[in-house]
Amino acid sequence: LEQSSKIKLFTNLPSSFIIDTPLGNYIPDWAIVMETDDGDKLYLVRESKFIDNINDLRPNEMQKIICGQKHFKAIDVDFKVVQKDDLGDLLELGNKVLEQANLLCKDWSGEN
Repeated sequence: LEQSSKIKLFTNLPSSFIIDTPLGNYIPDWAIVMETDDGDKLYLVRESKFIDNINDLRPNEMQKIICGQKHFKAIDVDFKVVQKDDLGDLLELGNKVLEQANLLCKDWSGEN
C-alpha cells in the first residue's frame, strides 16, 4: 500500500468515526482512502473479527455490523468483515489495491 501514490490513507478508524444505527453507535476498525479522478474517496472499510465463526458474536454486535454493511453499501463503499486470525488478508488486499491503482495510473497516462 505504501508503494502507491494513489493510496492517501490506510488507517485504524478513530472512535469519532461513528455510524449511527438504530441499535447504537457502530465504529468499524479500519479503512483506505484512495485518490480517484473525482478526488479522494473512501475506498473500503473493514471490520476485524478474529474469530472462527462470525455467528459467535453477541447478537447486538452482529446487528450493528449488519447496519454498518448496509450503510456502506448505500454510499458505494466496499465493506467486509475480516475473520481470519492471520493477516494474510491484509497482504492480499494490499496487492489488490496496488494492482487497481496501477491500472488507474495506466488508464490515466494512456499506457497499454
